[in-house]
Amino acid sequence: MGLGIESVGTVTFFKQASCTTIDHPDEVTNCFTVRNQEEASEKLAQAGIEDLSGLDELLKDIDFASVSTRQLKTISLWLADSDLYDRCVTGEFISGNADSDIEGNQINLDVKFNAIALFHQTLNGHNNLALSMPILAPQEGFKACTQTLTTANHVLSALVYYANAGIRPHSVDERA
Repeated sequence: MGLGIESVGTVTFFKQASCTTIDHPDEVTNCFTVRNQEEASEKLAQAGIEDLSGLDELLKDIDFASVSTRQLKTISLWLADSDLYDRCVTGEFISGNADSDIEGNQINLDVKFNAIALFHQTLNGHNNLALSMPILAPQEGFKACTQTLTTANHVLSALVYYANAGIRPHSVDERA
C-alpha cells in the first residue's frame, strides 16, 4: 500500500504496484565480492552454513547477474534448510526484485535481474537512510535489519563465487 497525504490531518491509503529499480544493473563486483574458495567457505561458515552438500547442483546454470525471483526462492529453500544463523536472510532471497501487484502478491517471478547489484543497492539505501535520519541507527530493529542485509550480501557473494567458479564446494567434514 502507498501513503498519500491530501492535506494537513488527512491521510489516504491507496494500493499501488511496486518493483525495485536497480540503479547500476551492470554491477557484478562490489566490496562483498569473494575472490577464492576459502573466502567463500568462510563467508558461509560465518553465516552458520557449513554443510554445503547439494549446493553444486543448486547453483548449476545460475547466473546471479541475471537471475529470477523464482530461482532465488529455490535458493532460499536451501538456505532455510541450512544452519543459517539469521533466518531473515532467506527473506531477502525470497523477495527477489520485489515486483508485486496492487494486492502485494509477487508477480513476474521469471523476470531476470541482477541480484548482486540489487542486494548491494538495498544495503546502501538502508545505510543512506541511517545517514539522513541518525535517530534510526541506534534502534535495535534498524541494527538487526542492517545485519540481515549485510549477511545477505556476504551469503550472496559466496554463492556467486561458487556459481561462477564451477567448483564443487566441500563441507567442513569433507575438508577435515
